[in-house]
Amino acid sequence: MRTLAVGLYAEGPTDFDFYAPVLTRLSEKLILSTGRHPVRVADVVSLPGRPSLKDFAVTVEEYAGPCNLIVIHTDGAGDPERARAERIEPWFLSINERRVRDQLVEVVPVRETEAWMLSDIDALNAVFGTARTKAQFGLPNRTREVEQIANPKALLRQIHETVVGRRGARKFGTRSLYPRLGQEISFDELGKVPAFAHFRESFEAALARLSFLGRGPDRAVSNA
Repeated sequence: MRTLAVGLYAEGPTDFDFYAPVLTRLSEKLILSTGRHPVRVADVVSLPGRPSLKDFAVTVEEYAGPCNLIVIHTDGAGDPERARAERIEPWFLSINERRVRDQLVEVVPVRETEAWMLSDIDALNAVFGTARTKAQFGLPNRTREVEQIANPKALLRQIHETVVGRRGARKFGTRSLYPRLGQEISFDELGKVPAFAHFRESFEAALARLSFLGRGPDRAVSNA
């Protein structure tokens, strides 16, 4: 049985907390629906540090052996094309080996990762133990518009405060929300966010390029 090991080079620890379960679940979903052979999906590997041109190639080439696929995260900060031009493209070009470059996939939210976390009202209610509407949470009615929220991180903190109170929010912080939302969030809802849809297409193409996807009678996946 083959093993799929995905590495993640994230901007920060909370980003990893959210993306790790998302990547695991997405890998299982894609392989289960289109996989040709049984594949074991291992736990997502956290690449050390934050991606930067200074150490990018060294770190990625070190992990390209144990990891089949490496996801590179950077927030778009409102201008994802500039983020790609100034960070993603130079990082990728710093890799000399074509084989290693073929293992890389970018994930670039338009503003911040937190916007994606706000895309699924059912997941938010499940995590917070509430039954509120999008309007009550201060969210746009259309899912695709979450990336137009000027400061999604602040809105997530605000929602947390309204549910648990200011004192509880200060005591526990929001970090525990990230892996829980990553586990609960619906790909149907998240898929309505264009930046995620773009990432999913790139991720699926990379899995196919590495022969983890195909058409055939044997379709199975097991968790790490």
